[in-house]
Amino acid sequence: SQLEDQESELQQTQQAISDKQGEIDQTTADLQDARSTLAARMRATYKGGGTSLMAVVLGSSNGEDLISNIYYADKISEQDAQTISNVQTLESQLESEKSDLEDKQDEQQQTLDDTQDKVEKYQGTVAEAQSYVQSLDSELQAQIEAGDFDPAGYELSFGGSGPDSPAGLVLDLAPDAAPDPVTGAMLGLSSDRDPAPIPRRAVSEQAARELMAGGAHPRMYLNGRIDRLDLAGCGTSLYVKILDYKSGALDLSLRKMADGRQLQLMVYMEEVLSWLRQKYPDRAVVPAALLYYHLSDPFVAEPADGDPDALVRSRLGAMKPMGILSADPAVLQMLDHGLSSGANSAYLPVRMKKDGTPYASPRLFTEAGYRALWETCRAVCVRLGSQILAGNITAQPFRDGADSACTYCPYREVCGYDPRIPGTSTKSGN
Repeated sequence: SQLEDQESELQQTQQAISDKQGEIDQTTADLQDARSTLAARMRATYKGGGTSLMAVVLGSSNGEDLISNIYYADKISEQDAQTISNVQTLESQLESEKSDLEDKQDEQQQTLDDTQDKVEKYQGTVAEAQSYVQSLDSELQAQIEAGDFDPAGYELSFGGSGPDSPAGLVLDLAPDAAPDPVTGAMLGLSSDRDPAPIPRRAVSEQAARELMAGGAHPRMYLNGRIDRLDLAGCGTSLYVKILDYKSGALDLSLRKMADGRQLQLMVYMEEVLSWLRQKYPDRAVVPAALLYYHLSDPFVAEPADGDPDALVRSRLGAMKPMGILSADPAVLQMLDHGLSSGANSAYLPVRMKKDGTPYASPRLFTEAGYRALWETCRAVCVRLGSQILAGNITAQPFRDGADSACTYCPYREVCGYDPRIPGTSTKSGN
């Protein structure tokens, strides 16, 4: 790992500093020896009266001997001086190298300390995440155990090529889904700024092949991935619950479903219903719940009496899935065994009356209500698919009060929508 590599490099630098210190100690000892030798020679010369220039002259037998004596005397002095100079130079060089190594050691130690801090922070984050996952897992498990539904699939893809995966939802588009090429009017521009026509494009290769073959109405093929599919059987009936995990709080809105802003769960449910009805032709496949689950670690106040069960109930309430459910009391009991008269469900956005039936709520649907809602969503899908097939790429984002499709859109800088351009507009909810 990076931390281990940095620790190894620091150890190598520390060893190099230790080795360099050994060299410095040896050089210092050599310098001390040279200085001691020179000092001893000077003391001996002083005690012996020294060797003056006159002594060298008088001690020479001839001129050649004189020159030789002067030369060797100078050489001895130069050698002593050079030895001391060399040792001093080496000592200074080694001290400089040691200083460089110490600077390097300080830098490596700082890098190591920084990395260690990052590792500790990462370990703290991992520990926190593990604690959160364990808590979330226990709460999800409690929700599963509260009813008759069991997970039947995670990350279930439909519209793929897998032998056991749903084939995907197929919708016939409108017969007039292929008008003339896109014009400036379709883009929301005035006619005097009409751009060159934009060719129509098929929604998929399959749809393109059908159009080229002169087949029936063009079709739109929907595919996706369902986070979690739960099933529960009762007699000859099979009940379906769809859950979609979200990192942010989200609730289903019938108005947003009707105007096309929340089609996801309805498309998922209808695909699963179609798939299961083909897979189990002898069973009645019934929609039970379409829910968003907010993956969160909510902060809840500790009960005054410190009751741990009350704390768990508070957390479950804060993490309650939101969406729409069957209005059938028997199905609601299958979703949550703990439903009692006049109580709120700990796991569902529903409340029961004393007679055992749920309070009226836009969250509850009857069989006929579900079919009507799906027909509305299907019509929206067909309309949107027809516009895609027609090449309609008008930049006309939704705006619903303070809620705007542009707020978190990653393509807002390149989509072409600009309120300063005459003729541009937004769509509002129904």
